Amino acid sequence: MKHIPVLLDEVLEIFEPIKGGIVVDATIGLAKHAEAILQVLNPKSETLNSKSILTKILNPKSELTAKQLIHTWNEQKIADIFWQYGEERFSRKIAKAIVQNRKNINSTKDLAQICEKCIPPRFRKYKIHPATKTFQALRIAVNDEIEALKDFLQDAPKLLAPGGRLAIISFHSLEDRIVKQ
Repeated sequence: MKHIPVLLDEVLEIFEPIKGGIVVDATIGLAKHAEAILQVLNPKSETLNSKSILTKILNPKSELTAKQLIHTWNEQKIADIFWQYGEERFSRKIAKAIVQNRKNINSTKDLAQICEKCIPPRFRKYKIHPATKTFQALRIAVNDEIEALKDFLQDAPKLLAPGGRLAIISFHSLEDRIVKQ
């Protein structure tokens, strides 16, 4: 499967006027944005590997796992996470089913099947799997992504050099609202 970075032309347009300096791609993912930016800024630059650098500076705040969340949190808290982070309209129903079936949830497939049963058939016609929003919410909660984003947005302006530029690509409305604010 080929990775195609979103908004690449727009990101390159933002960074094109800058010559030299330091560029940080905080997501790095498959590094396509970072590689393209480096080629614009310095065509002779090498492909970067930030894993070794980032591992030295990242310190996870929590050891929480999705399994712990599913197996130990109360129904209300689980439902709140699904609603707040996944904007899942059936969050209460899914949380109730999870709590009732905890002993039988041993894999992501088990959890996905529970989610699918909780979402009425008329809402399953969309392109995404019925468990997508629930899994998104779990990922955000476990990784503490919202707080990490807020921390980053607070610190980023202090880290930019005069005339520096910052581009943020958000993929869902929760992130988008925080970035815009």
